[in-house]
Amino acid sequence: MIYFLDIEASSLEQGSFPIEIGWVSEDGVGESHLIRPEPAWTTWNPESEKVHQITRNMLATEGQPAAWVARRALDVLPPDTVVGISDAPGPDQYWLSRLLDVVKSSSHPVLFDLTHLLRQDVQPLLRHLQARRMEAEEMRATVVGMVLKVQEDEAARVRVRHRALPDAEGLHWRWREVQRRVAEAVGKPIGDR
Repeated sequence: MIYFLDIEASSLEQGSFPIEIGWVSEDGVGESHLIRPEPAWTTWNPESEKVHQITRNMLATEGQPAAWVARRALDVLPPDTVVGISDAPGPDQYWLSRLLDVVKSSSHPVLFDLTHLLRQDVQPLLRHLQARRMEAEEMRATVVGMVLKVQEDEAARVRVRHRALPDAEGLHWRWREVQRRVAEAVGKPIGDR
């Protein structure tokens, strides 16, 4: 099962911690949770707060205990059966690990970049273009152009930005839209996973 994941954090500095996590399944079902910081989690950047608009007070009053969120994440995202997709897998992996370390989990889902998934989904289009004897550079430009256009279209969509669930939904939308446009270009569905 594929899950699209986004994590908002206290800052981008060393020692930062997760403050909100959101995920969306490949079927489009999602959830998110504000995370009440652990006592040792103290690194906070007011500039980051301006971006995500999540205050310390919100975390204290609306956040779930970090251990509860960690257990919920492990229930939904078991490392042995889930492919985790992010648009920032390095930082998100760090924050996910910090969260799961609260419950001393030795097994963490591995996050992959969205491009990892999209590379697979554009293969039918590449084969289609190759069958039409298109030059390699033109094929590459066509496929890259389509993926970039999907990214631009998602960026232009009206939605909340820099919150975990809407950002995870944006990743899911990009994935499904690439699939739709590839199917349209080749004239047949590329199939679900």
